[in-house]
Amino acid sequence: MTMRSRPHLGYDPLARHAVPAPSESGEDYNSPPLPAWYASKSAVIHQRVLPCTAYALLAACASVAQHSKNQQMQLQQYLQYAEAPVDSFTYLGHFDDWRALSDTQLVVWTTFNEPYLITVRPPCINLQFAQHIGLTSTSGTVSNHLDSVILEHQRCQITQIRPVDYQKMQAELRKNKQQ
Repeated sequence: MTMRSRPHLGYDPLARHAVPAPSESGEDYNSPPLPAWYASKSAVIHQRVLPCTAYALLAACASVAQHSKNQQMQLQQYLQYAEAPVDSFTYLGHFDDWRALSDTQLVVWTTFNEPYLITVRPPCINLQFAQHIGLTSTSGTVSNHLDSVILEHQRCQITQIRPVDYQKMQAELRKNKQQ
């Protein structure tokens, strides 16, 4: 039995008629030329759709790069106001807000003015792109090396917890804006 490059269907949907099987020499059947409307639509796709797709991909890459740059700036800002590491913090089952700063660091606000800079053990895949997170806790306490950040079926173990002096950070940001 000879192998053929494409299966013979016995019907050409574009030509709307039955076609003969390829010959034993491996030659394909002689199909009629494509209709003019088919060729013109193909040209439209190549002239308009493909460049638009390329532009969209370039814009997406630029957006990701800008997002990463913003996260780096925010991380440096939070590190500047982060205090000494602590072993745990009180967690009553909910937090007010959170923000990913890198692939291993995030800020979690337990109240509107009490953020903690949390570092997790890598790999914590797509932390910076996560839409939702959760925290594990024991008896109302999130502890270093015991609890985890949960996202998209992952448990990322917490390796460091640092309170952030958020009031001082906000005051200095307001001061810098006024200057």
